[in-house]
Parts: sequence; structure tokens; C-alpha cells
Amino acid sequence: MKSEINKIVDEFKKQNSIDFELSFVMPKGYEEAFGTYDVEVDTLFLNINKNNDKILIFYTLFHELRHALQYKKSENFNLDIRQSINYVILYNGNCFKLKDNKWIECHLEGFDFINFYLSLPYEIDANEFAYSEMKKRYGESETLINIYNKNKPTNKENNEELKKIFAQIDEKTSENH
Repeated sequence: MKSEINKIVDEFKKQNSIDFELSFVMPKGYEEAFGTYDVEVDTLFLNINKNNDKILIFYTLFHELRHALQYKKSENFNLDIRQSINYVILYNGNCFKLKDNKWIECHLEGFDFINFYLSLPYEIDANEFAYSEMKKRYGESETLINIYNKNKPTNKENNEELKKIFAQIDEKTSENH
């Protein structure tokens, strides 16, 4: 499986004229995650030990490849993605803002964080890309459809609501630094 993943990653990097590292060892705090792209260390982390479901592993790979491209070639994406890419909203209310290529953390309360996370324009784009790539390369399956639907917001937050959250994150992270 690693050789197939490496081949896809190399092909993607060449196709998009970008470079980054690939690691199968998850960073501290993300040991249970399926994958992540960390802009601070310019590395795509993929947890192939978390799950033996090939569809989920490759869906995660394409999702994180899209994030790498969003950061590295942000000018190729729409304004909503470019504005939202510097913010992370986690399920537990922990939030981050990217400032000078470093993540600054804060905590918010009182929102449906899962829905806000899934409504982030860069997350929607990465999910649509992963679904499209998986369907094209491996065909559509019930498992693929379920993964895609699970990663879609149940009630998509509009950009104005997201901007309010971003403003709160801006305020909290400026207090911290």
C-alpha cells in the first residue's frame, strides 16, 4: 500500500509543481487521526495503521493532498477558500489561526463546532476533491458515498456566520500573542 501511496503523492506533486514531505508517523496529538497536512512542517501525515479500510485511507490521502495544494497554491482557489484556509475549528472548540506560518491556538464555546468545521470552504473543497478522485480512480461504492456524506455539513453554515467565528478567533489569538 505504501508504494501505491508514494506513487500517487509523487504524481500529484509533479502535476502541481509543488513539494512537501510525506510521513506515515502521525505527529503528537494526532495519533488517532486518519491524516493531516501540517503547513508548519510542510508534511502530509497519513495514518495507515488507524484503519485497514483502503477506501478510507485513500480518501484521506486525496483530501490531505488537496489541503497541501490549497496552502501551496492558494492563488488558484476562490476567495472563500483563501480566506478560510488560515483558520481551523476543531470539534471540541479548540481553534487555530495561521500567523507567520505558525498556528496560534484559542478556545471558543457555544457553537456546533462539527458543523462549522465541515462548513469551512477549504474542507468542503477537499472533500469534493477526494470524492471525485476516488470515484474516478476506484469507482463509486457505498463505502465511498458514506465517507463523503459523513464529511459533509448537515446544515452548511453561510460565509457570514463563518466570518463571525473567524473574527472571534482573531480576537482571541491576538490576546494570546
